[in-house]
Amino acid sequence: MLDDPHDSGQRIDRFQKSEIEERYLEHLNRFLAGFDSGDLVVSREFPIIYVVGLPRSGTTLLSQLICRHLPVGYVNNLIARFWLNPIVGIRLSQMVLGKKAREKIVFESTHGVTNDPWGPHEFGYFWRHWLKLDESTTHKLSSEALEKIDHIGLTVRLEEMIRAFNAPLMFKNIICGFQASFLSKIYPKSLFVFIERDRQSVAKSILQSRNERYGSPSVWWSLKPSTYDEICGLKEPKDQVARQVSDGARDFEKELASPGVQSIRLSYDEVCADPFGSLRQIINATKSLGYSMPILGNPPNLTVSKT
Repeated sequence: MLDDPHDSGQRIDRFQKSEIEERYLEHLNRFLAGFDSGDLVVSREFPIIYVVGLPRSGTTLLSQLICRHLPVGYVNNLIARFWLNPIVGIRLSQMVLGKKAREKIVFESTHGVTNDPWGPHEFGYFWRHWLKLDESTTHKLSSEALEKIDHIGLTVRLEEMIRAFNAPLMFKNIICGFQASFLSKIYPKSLFVFIERDRQSVAKSILQSRNERYGSPSVWWSLKPSTYDEICGLKEPKDQVARQVSDGARDFEKELASPGVQSIRLSYDEVCADPFGSLRQIINATKSLGYSMPILGNPPNLTVSKT
C-alpha cells in the first residue's frame, strides 16, 4: 500500500487509510499511466504558482483562498486520485464537478487535508513519484538526487496539466519549496508563494498534530529538512520540532534566494486580516511572469487559528 510521504509511524484509527482503497487506486493508476487523453487545447504559457511554507503555517488556508478566488487550475481531491495520469482526473473533475465547483470551497481542513471533492489536495503521490522521494531520507533533495529525476517527463506532465486547465496552475505542496531552484529551471514561469507564521505557534501546532495523528508526540510528522538524520538523534520531541522548524525555515530561505527563483512572502496573520490584499500581491507577482488575472467573488471572513 502507498503510504503518505509525510508519515513516519502508525496513524490512530481516525486518520487511517483504507488498504483496499489504496491498493485499488494504485492498480488503477498503473493501468491508466499510459492512457492517451487525446488532443489538449493549445494554450498560452501560463504561470505555475507553488504555495509553500513550514507545516502548520497556513499553506492550506492560502491555497483554499487562491483556488476559491483566483481563476487557476488546481488539484482537488478527485484529481489527486489519478496521480500517474492527472489529465484523466482533470477531465473527470471538469465533467462531474463543473466549472463552479471552486465556489463551494470552504476554509476548513484537518492537518492540511480538505474533505470535499473540490477541496485542494497537496498531490503527495504525484510529487513522491516524480521527485523520487522514497530514495531520500530528507525532503531537501541533493544535487545528485535531482539529477536522477526525469526532467523531461515531469515537464511534459506539468505542461499537459496547464493545457488541460487552460489556466495558471497552482500546487500546494511544501516539499516543492525545497526544490524551488530545480522546478524553476524546468518551468521558468514559476512563482513560489512562501507563507510565514510565528514559529512558536508552528512548533506548538506540529506537536499537537503528532499527538492527534499518532497518539504520541514522539512520532515524526511532515517536512524533513536537510538535517533530518541529525534531528532524529534528539530524544525530546520538543527539541526535534524546534530543529524541524528552524532548519526547515533555513532550507526555505536558501532555496528561495537561489538564482532564477521568483518568490514572494506573505504573513499568515496578514492573510487572515486582509485576504484580498494578499491575493493582490500574488496577482502583482504573476504580472512579472506575463499574466494578469482578476479576483473572483467577495472577500471571505477569515480568523486566525490558535492551533
